[in-house]
Amino acid sequence: MPIRQTQKRCRTCGRLTLHQKETFSAALGCLGTLLTAGLFLPFWLLADLAGIIRPWRCQACGRAYHMSVGGLLVSLVVLGLWALVIYFVVQGL
Repeated sequence: MPIRQTQKRCRTCGRLTLHQKETFSAALGCLGTLLTAGLFLPFWLLADLAGIIRPWRCQACGRAYHMSVGGLLVSLVVLGLWALVIYFVVQGL
């Protein structure tokens, strides 16, 4: 799995520390999106951006850094809109 790193302010340490997370393979995400005719794309983006599957983790204390509630709500709204688009396309409207 590919690993991304960035500096974030840790809520436990109270200082800027190195955070890292394992990301979903772009090749597998593209393959899943192609095989499902684009239906996998919003789930892939939501899982990667919201950190649902693998959150950022502080390298000093090990605490997981999850997305804020507001960011998660925005992600869920985008996923809901994507579901509506798929519904209307399937219904032929």
